Amino acid sequence: MRKEASSNPHPHFTSHPLASRQPHQPTNLNLTRFPWDIAIMKSSIMSPCRALLLAAVLGSCSSTVTASCGKNAATCKKFKDIFPAEGGKGVCEKLWGDAFHYETDEAKAFTMWWTYGGNPNPEIAKVASHTAHISDADRDHCHLSYLHHDGPPVNAPLNECKPYQSNACCAASTVSSPLKIKESYGPEFHWDRCGPLSAACERFFVEEACLYECDQTASLYRKYPTAPHQGALQPEFLNRTTYNPNCYQWDPQYTAEGPEYFDPECDAGTKAASDCGHHCSQNNWELYKMPIKASYCDAWFDACSEDYFGGENFFEVAEVYKSCDDEAAANASVALNRSRGELHIARVQAEAQATALATAEAARIEAESKSDDETDARASTFLGLVVAAAVAGIAIIFGVVLVCKERQGTALFKPLDTGFEG
Repeated sequence: MRKEASSNPHPHFTSHPLASRQPHQPTNLNLTRFPWDIAIMKSSIMSPCRALLLAAVLGSCSSTVTASCGKNAATCKKFKDIFPAEGGKGVCEKLWGDAFHYETDEAKAFTMWWTYGGNPNPEIAKVASHTAHISDADRDHCHLSYLHHDGPPVNAPLNECKPYQSNACCAASTVSSPLKIKESYGPEFHWDRCGPLSAACERFFVEEACLYECDQTASLYRKYPTAPHQGALQPEFLNRTTYNPNCYQWDPQYTAEGPEYFDPECDAGTKAASDCGHHCSQNNWELYKMPIKASYCDAWFDACSEDYFGGENFFEVAEVYKSCDDEAAANASVALNRSRGELHIARVQAEAQATALATAEAARIEAESKSDDETDARASTFLGLVVAAAVAGIAIIFGVVLVCKERQGTALFKPLDTGFEG
């Protein structure tokens, strides 16, 4: 990826200066940060239906971002349908904006990959008419900014871009794997947003990244070279503008003053055009029409002809995906806030239900206690009556026996014989 219309606010956080912003990170919907929602779902007070509904709400929130702008997007088409007439020329001259030029005279064109021998590109730069004027010292230098080496190429233990390891302008960590290369640009720059690419097609995207990150000759085609003698001479560059740090907001030397400087308000369109005569926009990483062998461009098209992509310009496609991802993140935030409200209502309802159940249980226990006391009192009264009745019955029987004995002359109680006569 070699060109982007806007500026990169945080270049040191990307592995590629082309991205016009810090790599976009989808909103982290960490729903477990609400401990009470899990407690509600696990509570015996919550009905199974409510728990399932709550889980569905949480699940819909967590999948909102990743479901957008996917492989079923209307813009996804096969490469052969995106570049039906241009083929490889369209791939090289449109897919990366105007970073590359489809060159049929391959004696003065560069390649993004080779299978044997050393890097052929530095030798091409020495003889090509538009770079022959550049000194050996400037040709043997890594001029591109940010994650490139600042100085001559170095030996680097590269796992992915191995052909460049003897004279690399990149760090091994920048190009450690195809996944690292793809994900370093931010999700809007993932080349497989329309679905996985074939291995052959994806390989060309990796090789293009290796050229930009690691090849010293790429920096000879900066759109805004530090000095005229450091850039390729092409007809439209005879009176080219050299890089002005004030025209790049994120340059360490940038100051918002002088006859020309980058004005964020003018760039955003929030200031009237009549007040933006000072505004300029440049960078020190953008490539412009680096000639690439036509055969390589054609091979790229052939490898990807049946694969799907989002459009003919990667940067415009990325802008669409960025807007789509931002919208999806905003929708996810709304859904998350809505679910938090629903969870809060569920919690309040559950707490109210728990309070009602606790109150009912206390009333039941109190009622049972009163009932037990009344039962004990009735039992005591009944027992007293039974005992009293028994005593009365015994007394009556005893009285009847006593009377009968008296009538028979055999009184139960006789005068006590003491042996004395009175």
